[in-house]
Amino acid sequence: MAQLKYPQLKMEYPGIRSAANTWELFKNVNRYRRVDLVHEWMSIGCELSIPKNDVDAIRQAIVPLLETGMTFKPTKTVAYVNLRSTPIDHFADFESLVPAVEEALQKLERLRLFSAKDAVDNVIRRYAKP
Repeated sequence: MAQLKYPQLKMEYPGIRSAANTWELFKNVNRYRRVDLVHEWMSIGCELSIPKNDVDAIRQAIVPLLETGMTFKPTKTVAYVNLRSTPIDHFADFESLVPAVEEALQKLERLRLFSAKDAVDNVIRRYAKP
């Protein structure tokens, strides 16, 4: 579904994974190595993941640029811009999950477009780890 409806997200075909694996990576957003989109199905939702050098600088630079519904969440090694999405029970029948999957894909696309805005792209280029 992601590959057909949102080819720009460049989702790789998921291989065999453990039942405990509840996230999917969409790698190298806007050609930045290690800047990814993440969909955490059962919890956090959709995220733009930016490996960082300076958490305070990236927070000050990106928080004013956040759009409606977006939040900033830093860890020791990564800065995240998050958009909540409906949790997905990956053991359920896929047909029942289609609306939630579509919602998540739309939010991932929104984060991809957000990351491509000039001001956000400048923050990523300046503060993300190479």
